[in-house]
Amino acid sequence: MNRLNAMNRLTSTGPAVGAGTEMVPNRGHELSPMRFGVTVRARNALAAALVVAMAALIWLPRRGGPIDMRTDGAVYYILGTSLAEGKGYKLLNEPGDIDAVQYPPLLPAVVAVHQRALGTSDPTIVGRALRVTSFLLFLVYAAITLWFLNGFLSTGLTILGTMLSLFSLSVVFFSDTLFSDVWFSVATLLFVILVRRQGIVGSGLAYLAALASYTLRTIGVTAFAVWVLQSLVRRRYREAAVRAMLTLIPFAGWQLYVASVERSAAYVHPAYEYQRAPYLFYNVTYARNIALRDPLIPEKGQARIARRVARNVLLGVPVSLGETLTAPRRFFETVLSEMLGNGPIVRTLIVWGTFVALSVAGAVLVAGGAGTLLLAGEWIVPLYLALYFVAMCLTPFPGQYLRYLMPVTPLVALCAIVLLRALGARWPFLLLGPALLIQALVVASVYRREYLPVSYVDAAGRRTSYTLLFYYQRGFDEAVDYLRTHAEPTSIVAAGMPHWVYLRTGLKAVMPPLEQNVATAERLLEDVPVNYLIVGNDEFGRYTVPVVGAFADRWQPAYAAPAGGWTVYRRVDKPAAMRHPPGS
Repeated sequence: MNRLNAMNRLTSTGPAVGAGTEMVPNRGHELSPMRFGVTVRARNALAAALVVAMAALIWLPRRGGPIDMRTDGAVYYILGTSLAEGKGYKLLNEPGDIDAVQYPPLLPAVVAVHQRALGTSDPTIVGRALRVTSFLLFLVYAAITLWFLNGFLSTGLTILGTMLSLFSLSVVFFSDTLFSDVWFSVATLLFVILVRRQGIVGSGLAYLAALASYTLRTIGVTAFAVWVLQSLVRRRYREAAVRAMLTLIPFAGWQLYVASVERSAAYVHPAYEYQRAPYLFYNVTYARNIALRDPLIPEKGQARIARRVARNVLLGVPVSLGETLTAPRRFFETVLSEMLGNGPIVRTLIVWGTFVALSVAGAVLVAGGAGTLLLAGEWIVPLYLALYFVAMCLTPFPGQYLRYLMPVTPLVALCAIVLLRALGARWPFLLLGPALLIQALVVASVYRREYLPVSYVDAAGRRTSYTLLFYYQRGFDEAVDYLRTHAEPTSIVAAGMPHWVYLRTGLKAVMPPLEQNVATAERLLEDVPVNYLIVGNDEFGRYTVPVVGAFADRWQPAYAAPAGGWTVYRRVDKPAAMRHPPGS
């Protein structure tokens, strides 16, 4: 009875429709199928129609062109091509077509299915189909978010939480990329919905959702942990043992595969010296990469895990939670700077004031909501979030936290709403209503200012034009256009986005070595051997610019892009005696 009263305080006066057997529904309205002249089923149908229509409206401007395959997207696509062509799980852009060990294989398998169905691996053709699939997935995400929240909240609050999950800028952006995040979110939400249900069918479906989650992202092991812990909490120890063994099947399978690759001759004796260096994050496991204090500045050395976790818990996660519920802080800082000025003192106050406000809001709303759920006997969501946050805090990429939080945005929204609803019926709308308005205004502004035209010649020689969010790489693509028409088919390119270069040109492409010593960096580039080096204003410029400056006789500018400061350098052969100066 106490649990029933607690849940009645968390939700509104309406029933908790769709709750699983882990949730005790509000029995007070069981005998009244009609409320305000509308049945519960009709209200749910109207809510579903509203959120799906809103998701379609958010997507509408992105209806043309291939899906965004920059950075990680190109990696997933290449792995999918390798699967579709029966070559195994390989990075085809790398010399030697090395075995991949970082990303789990489910999203590449989705890419492979598209390629086999269309009968081509052409990124432009398959990319258009993948964008349609991504649109359908976004509609599914909207519907499942509604279903998930409807298990805890009244219809009005469910709609509020779903809209917060749709208009979050991270959700909008990643729903248009060939990243695993939205897929992972759908699998996660299905798991949380199904794991709260009794019976062997519910347990089996929850396992399949957890399996999908883990094969999309390694952090999906969180779902397996919650699944096993659920049996332990219920004191069903035999069931917990069975679940643990079922969990070990995919987990051990993937780890054994990774271990076999790392023991192979091709890994121990790579095609070039730094191919499996820990800072080459696409070529090594997460464990090797995050062991570095900063994988993009490897000279900082090994990480101090305890310090990293403490810093992320206190600084990284809270502000990111606040941003997830509203908007990235740079948007707040821009608006406040336009209102108050941009002097050094004012600017400092704006930056720190925004950081503190978002941190406090995020920490209080999510931690408070999780605690409220625990008091009501609902521990699945708090436990999942706690384990997920722990895994997040082990990573050295606080700048990626908005991406990491994107899949659990509905869980974060639930916590915020639950806490505010416990304080009073109007609090969720008074505080989160303006947050939703901010989200909508930011999304509208981003579409107006940051939805930019893309135009390049693809690997098949076709001019491809469409639009992408946050497209700032026109100069880089112009440099790639140059390579497509001027480089020899056997040339090897070093660039910050090697997988995108490979998809655009078919040329083998690698990341440049992240070495402070220019002589060492030059020697490693020659060992590949790299024929063309794309140098620009990305995070790799701190290592590539000194090389072309120190070895100007070996690296000569071949093309300078009109936009963005990107330059293609071509290696000029020199006699062997001149290649390595004394002391190199």
